Amino acid sequence: MAIVGFSFMKVGVEKKPLVSKEVKVTNDLKLGKVELAKRNDFSGSDAARFNFEFKVVYGDIGNIDLAGYLLYADEPKKLKEIVETWEKEKRLPALLVQQVLNAILVKCNVKALELAQDVGLPPHFELPKLKMSLPAKKEQK
Repeated sequence: MAIVGFSFMKVGVEKKPLVSKEVKVTNDLKLGKVELAKRNDFSGSDAARFNFEFKVVYGDIGNIDLAGYLLYADEPKKLKEIVETWEKEKRLPALLVQQVLNAILVKCNVKALELAQDVGLPPHFELPKLKMSLPAKKEQK
């Protein structure tokens, strides 16, 4: 149905003195508990709460740790089914996984990029860059 809420519960960044010239950057996203929750708006209806942890590790020079949750609204019967399936099998419908993980990744990547910039760590993914091409030289006769 729809994503109706998102919140960070933990935001942390650490930069250590540079030890090596080459830094391997890795990131990881893990879904934790999936549970039924009340929405924080005035509707009072139920939602599925997807708890997550997102980490960016800059080798031995730093790391970024984010944790929080995403709220997903749907019919109560479907929400109950989603939570029960997760509890039993740690599995979710493919389209739901795609929607939830992409929404979490967008928010976390933007926040991690901001935090990295604040403490002087490099971006954790390749940013678009402008490339100029010089016009071809004309042969003179």
